[in-house]
Amino acid sequence: MQSSFYWGKDMTLLFSSWVTRNPVHYALVVLAVFIFAIAHQFLGYIHKLYSGSSSSGSSKHKHAWLEMLVGVVLYGAHTTTGYLLMLIVMSFNGGVFVAVISGLCLGFLIFQA
Repeated sequence: MQSSFYWGKDMTLLFSSWVTRNPVHYALVVLAVFIFAIAHQFLGYIHKLYSGSSSSGSSKHKHAWLEMLVGVVLYGAHTTTGYLLMLIVMSFNGGVFVAVISGLCLGFLIFQA
């Protein structure tokens, strides 16, 4: 396992079975990580929208538990994707790091700005 940044195409991502050994696999991993980072920002956006709409007081009391459950699931999904992105960056691969940061920035630009 690497403990400093490197720029090679041979890497293991999260699990020992997820190994890239050629440029095509590496490019697909970088693209998937980029899309995953955008999806993380999208989940945050959806959670923020849902939290704002459910707290407006227009919901019925009998559906309050369901709204709370949906909010908890959205929060859990957003938190999980955030921790997975952190673990992905901890692969110390430079291309993957750039993909995560670029995806987060583009996702922020699309969904938050």
